[in-house]
Parts: sequence; structure tokens; C-alpha cells
Amino acid sequence: MNRTWLITITALAVLVAGCSSGPEPTPQLMCTPGPVELGQTAPPPHECDREAWEKDQERLKLEKQAVVIHSSFDRDYQRLVWAGGSETLTPELEGYLAEPMKGSIQRLLARQKQDGVIVSGPRPRLTEKVIPNPHIDGSEVALKTCTDSRGSMAHAPEGNYPGRVYVAVRLLKHYPDGSLRLFHTNGEVEDSCPF
Repeated sequence: MNRTWLITITALAVLVAGCSSGPEPTPQLMCTPGPVELGQTAPPPHECDREAWEKDQERLKLEKQAVVIHSSFDRDYQRLVWAGGSETLTPELEGYLAEPMKGSIQRLLARQKQDGVIVSGPRPRLTEKVIPNPHIDGSEVALKTCTDSRGSMAHAPEGNYPGRVYVAVRLLKHYPDGSLRLFHTNGEVEDSCPF
């Protein structure tokens, strides 16, 4: 009985070793194309070598981090807008922003506070899309953002104003302390979000 089991186990070990002793197939690495302009269709992923794949992964990680930073900035900024503005930036907002965008946001919040503007209604709906980097002042990531405030109302001493749709391009780059920050913004009021 013991001899039969020994032969069976030996045969199984040889069979398993024979099946797994061949070379492992090299996994196929796929790179994704970079961001495209609004309205364009991104090309499909393509096969690439390890070096290109690693660069692609770094880019995707940076883009994801940029979206998280912008979303966090917008959440904290809108909280202050709905609270009636602020003379100073919170430490959280300070951490997301660099000049010149930092100064612009600080002035907007201070002006709202000084003018006594109160906002009511639902918080804005934010959408974000990574777009091709225009490489302005060392920018590393570019976002197209849409803040849809329709449904809210700004109450100022001189009257009430309905919320609007604001579309902007926002740029981020790394600073000497290693942080990725928003430093540039430009935008305008639109009829609707473009994406």
C-alpha cells in the first residue's frame, strides 16, 4: 500500500514539474495615449516596451493626483463660498494653491466677505477632464473644469443673482517642497458644461 502511494505521488510530482518547467510568457505591456482635446476620441491603447510603459504609468498617476487635488480644492473653496467668504485662506486651501491662482482665490473670497454676499441653494456640480498640457510656466498637468452652480442663488445687498456655469482651464506643477499645486486658472461663464 505504501509503495503504491509513493509511486502515485512521484508520478504526480513529475507530471506537475513537466507542466510548469517551460518558460513563462512575457506579459504584453500596453500604453495608453495621453489626454486629447475636448471632442476628440482618444486612440486605443498600444503595445509598448517597459520603459515607455513605466513613463505612461507615471503620467497616469500624476493625472489622477491632479484630479484629486483639484476636487479637494473645489470642495474646500465652495465650503467657504457657502459660508459667506473669508478674509484668509484655510490651511487646506493654502496647501492646494500657489501663485498667481492663490492670490486670485484669496481676493475672491475676501471680496465676497467684505460685500456681504451669501450663497444659498444646492452646492455646484463639478466635472473635470484632463486635457493636453500647454506647458505654461512649467505646468505638468492641465485640467478643464466645469462648475455648474445653476440652482443656487447669491444674495447681495444690491440684489439676488442666480448661479451660473463656469468653465476653466487649471494648471498644476510640482514645487520645491515636492507638492503638486494649482497655480494657474482662466475661464469664463458658459451656457452649459462642454463635457
